[in-house]
Amino acid sequence: MFEKLIVVILGGLVGFLLTILKESVAAKKSKAAETYYLAIIVTSSIEQFIVGCREVVTDDGTEDQNGYTYYHSKTPSFIPLELEVDWKILPQDLLYDLLNLPQLVHEANSYISAVSDYAATPPDFAEFYEARATKYAALGLLAIQMSEKLRELGGLPKRKVEEWGDRQTFLLVLHENEEREIMRKEFQQKMLDSLKAQAHA
Repeated sequence: MFEKLIVVILGGLVGFLLTILKESVAAKKSKAAETYYLAIIVTSSIEQFIVGCREVVTDDGTEDQNGYTYYHSKTPSFIPLELEVDWKILPQDLLYDLLNLPQLVHEANSYISAVSDYAATPPDFAEFYEARATKYAALGLLAIQMSEKLRELGGLPKRKVEEWGDRQTFLLVLHENEEREIMRKEFQQKMLDSLKAQAHA
């Protein structure tokens, strides 16, 4: 009698454990499928943003008959909350980066507008194009990092870096603009030193 009771208890326990195991496996499969779907949807949107960043970065203006330059590329946008996905399945750091990207875009556009209004000079408005390229090169690099993390998380193919060369384009622009800024500061310092020398002469 006691042995039968043990068999019944063990049978019930095994059945219970098997049920939990099946539910756990099903939940993991469901989460994996949701993560894969999210990665596809969000990565697609992020890649469009990266393309837009590249267009902005490589747009140094078109010159008209009077020598004035005009940009022809629109600044890209990324609106994650319009995407119908379950954001809660993402790691917190990646989730924050994705949802914070629109704010970074807003801040970049505000800075570019300020440069356009108060620093850029005609006819080529070089300061405007430099600010525009610098900000969107930095945003493009951030977006590439997010795309790579999403692809790894969802098991998607890696980006075709060799085909597009986005990262190299963004890094080159940042390097060139950094060197240009250094040269500008050195020139300003020389001018200031020259004025000081004249004042004391």
